[in-house]
Amino acid sequence: MSLVDVAPTVLATLGLPPLADATGRPLSTPSRAVVSEETAPEGTVERALHGDDGVHVLLEHSGPGGRAIELFDLRADPGEAHLLAPDGAPGRDLVAAVERFEREAPPVPPGSVVTPDRQFLDRLRALGYVQ
Repeated sequence: MSLVDVAPTVLATLGLPPLADATGRPLSTPSRAVVSEETAPEGTVERALHGDDGVHVLLEHSGPGGRAIELFDLRADPGEAHLLAPDGAPGRDLVAAVERFEREAPPVPPGSVVTPDRQFLDRLRALGYVQ
């Protein structure tokens, strides 16, 4: 997903025609792999790569202990309970996409660690985000 996909997605959701000069595509029509990434303060990286088939997701966990990859078929296994072998066709393609992303994406500088105060935690608890 990219910000260029926001307007086409909103317009498609509302049933409106796309903008003539838009470069993005609605997210409801898979057309390319979508990567989400989270880097923890200690340096571990969690990535989810959703394939352009709209069915497969590859989860990558990287950190000081190495790299682990998990592949799931969301149509057959929406709860992600049964691993698929990542050396099959969808897995190979998604691993290649992750490696391409790692080479081409700009590095993200590490951010500061924020420790929430008691008042903030109480607000999150009242909203049901934490217990």
